[in-house]
Amino acid sequence: MSHYDCYRELIEKSNAPIVFSKVIEWDFLTWDLEKWCSVFQEEVFPFRCGQRLCQKDPFWESSCTTEYHTMSEFLHFCSDQSAVKNKFWYFDYKHIAEFFKDNIKLFQNISWSKLGFPERKAEDSTIWIGSPGAHTPCHVDSYGFNIIAQVYGRKRWLLFPPSETDHLKPTRVPYEESSVYSSINFSCYRYSQDVEVNKCYVVDLNPGDVLFVPAKWWHYVENLSTAISINTWIPHENDNQWKLEEALVRYFVSSVVQDLPLEKRKIMLNPNELDIEDTSLILEILKYCENQCAVCTNEKIYQFSQEAHDDECHIHVYKFVPSISSADMMKIMKQISICDESEIANNEASSIAECDDGHLKSLINAFCHPSVIAEVRNKLMSDKMK
Repeated sequence: MSHYDCYRELIEKSNAPIVFSKVIEWDFLTWDLEKWCSVFQEEVFPFRCGQRLCQKDPFWESSCTTEYHTMSEFLHFCSDQSAVKNKFWYFDYKHIAEFFKDNIKLFQNISWSKLGFPERKAEDSTIWIGSPGAHTPCHVDSYGFNIIAQVYGRKRWLLFPPSETDHLKPTRVPYEESSVYSSINFSCYRYSQDVEVNKCYVVDLNPGDVLFVPAKWWHYVENLSTAISINTWIPHENDNQWKLEEALVRYFVSSVVQDLPLEKRKIMLNPNELDIEDTSLILEILKYCENQCAVCTNEKIYQFSQEAHDDECHIHVYKFVPSISSADMMKIMKQISICDESEIANNEASSIAECDDGHLKSLINAFCHPSVIAEVRNKLMSDKMK
């Protein structure tokens, strides 16, 4: 068995996050920000721009604006300490094949083959370019698993196993297909210091590091500096079952919000979901997912022995991400928090809990809780098999 086959087996069977080193040799790992600017010159990119405020709710995508800037303008912004203290820019979750189709040759040596996935190329990858403080609210991806390469700068990951789901207060409001968000605002210590979790894992990625995030693991991600990373989502053998669950959630959410006026829909849905399909179309998707799931086996949960794998593969350029105590997690959260006790934002107008649609949020979250949806899926498939 080659080292690369070992990596793939390690990734596919591990139930804990892993950091690999010395496994990617992409050309732009040597680029500084000036090089990125010179390569793309005056090309304009859409950045998600948000305020760095201390507030109860996470800073949802619907609270951001989209601004178009060149890489030179982005670099200038990142070098302005007063600017990045109050605001972040994030060119995030952008498919390389779509946004760099005219410059795809620049990314031609992106390959995930040394991790055992030679079929994954630039066309299967996304890029994330952000200023210090740019972050993604704590969430879990509904299917697949994630491999992330840090290209430039430093990025911090807080990771939580599936067993912490209830502690992280999952919400489907705002709704986004394939992402379940936590109601906890990890960017603001004032409103997250009371979170109670039993297990948390933390890692700071440096250029050249590659992180594997197992399926169904929660994560909060924040740039510690100006940072660039590239990732690929790998299909998981349980995806058909999980996609059926997502179709069930989509059907329910669509049924609840389809008759709401646009302003209320903007609160309940992420911007890319404002045109959520009508229920008749979603029913067709649901039926398709049922048929796909009918040939599935039960969900597989692997048990992995690190010692046995090391003996077989004789490789030592990876490490499992360490877990930390709740007290240490709080210290880290305080370090990355933008909360200034003298400048607490009085900006709760968009809070679902405070608006007149709070009951809709409770309704959606009750029916669409991960454990409830899993039971509905099991019951649906059980009846289908009779």
